Amino acid sequence: MTKRTASHVELAQRLLDASRVGATRGDAAAFYATLSSRLAPLVGAAGFQAVFGRGLKTTRAEFAEVAEILAGIDAGYETPRCHAHVLARLSDLAPARASEVATALFGEALALLAALIGDRLVWQVLRRAFPTLEQSTFKETK
Repeated sequence: MTKRTASHVELAQRLLDASRVGATRGDAAAFYATLSSRLAPLVGAAGFQAVFGRGLKTTRAEFAEVAEILAGIDAGYETPRCHAHVLARLSDLAPARASEVATALFGEALALLAALIGDRLVWQVLRRAFPTLEQSTFKETK
């Protein structure tokens, strides 16, 4: 089982901060769309959706809010509809808690992607998507 590292969490936090996620209802969804559009060419749209769905399952165990949001989902966690629902509901949480949950969720997705295609390739893609991101924020896992 892939475990997100402090490096993945730090990277997710910096990406979310740079994207200003949490300011409005659509921020998390816009960030998700950016990641999906940049990473789908490498893993496919279904691959990105599966990775994000797996991240939802993992963060569900850590955050009661995610478990509560997912309780109303009757389809699989890998569907775009499920992802849109979860991301929209993040704005219902207190801002600090929404940020914490989003950071864990996207950190988990980045860790899973890194396990699938490698840290270096994930970093290269993210650097193109977010040019202001400094490389020192991401350390390859061994």
